[in-house]
Amino acid sequence: MTQTLAHFLRSINNNLLQVRQPILHKVLKVFYGLSALVYKSNSKRKSETVTITNFDRNLKLKVNTAGSIGATVFWTGFHEFHELLFLNNFLKPEMVVVDAGANIGIVTLFAAKRVTSGKVIAFEPVPSVYQRLKENIELNQLKNITSVAVGLSDTTGTLPIYEIDSHNEGLSTLYPGDLRQLRHTEVPIVPLDETINAYSIQRLDLIKMDIEGGELMALRGMKKVIQHYRPVVMIEINQKAYSSAGYTPHDVYTFFQQLGYTPHEITKSGTLQTTTTEATFANIVFLPA
Repeated sequence: MTQTLAHFLRSINNNLLQVRQPILHKVLKVFYGLSALVYKSNSKRKSETVTITNFDRNLKLKVNTAGSIGATVFWTGFHEFHELLFLNNFLKPEMVVVDAGANIGIVTLFAAKRVTSGKVIAFEPVPSVYQRLKENIELNQLKNITSVAVGLSDTTGTLPIYEIDSHNEGLSTLYPGDLRQLRHTEVPIVPLDETINAYSIQRLDLIKMDIEGGELMALRGMKKVIQHYRPVVMIEINQKAYSSAGYTPHDVYTFFQQLGYTPHEITKSGTLQTTTTEATFANIVFLPA
């Protein structure tokens, strides 16, 4: 019964990406709100691995229903809906995307479905998470994804990455601060500037980055790539994670300002809106001038 209900809610919610008629859109938003309530009421589900067969209508996605990311997708069909709505509007078949901090592959798969003649390069350094990413790519037999089991930074080497005691399975970090740590493992890190030639790309249209505090170092390690290709960059601004790593959101805003980029908020309709306020926790899209 649970899986049937979740499948039904996801199927209804998937229409939000295509529907443009205002009245129908409002009706669908009611269903989306209902699915969010069901998700919250089931927030203490036991750990269970489930393969969703209608993620983004027809993609398969293996998730853990006890984690906040997995449970959100299980019940609503989305994680960070407005960001996916923006990507749905922005992505074109010929584009090339870098997904830094790919996790289990939500953005990777979503983008790969749309960039049919382009490609997605997905970076995920945590071994257990990378394995789930690979499984999800293989489930969908998508040939335009290159998955890479490394983290992006400004140096080449290895660093300990910490899995955090949290219901949020996206919180593995190089910079744990005062967060309670479950375990850590050594992972390889590389600058994108030094490795980009390995992927044989002629263009780069979008970088999505969510790496829990490692953002500024990764940006410094891809400065030449950004200057050359001028991609759109969607990045998670997270003041707490940044503080653990020894910098502030202002440092990230300054990095982009010096490269001629301007910050934009993602609206509820998936469009972009220029902002002059520096966020402390949000996904911000930086556009080249």
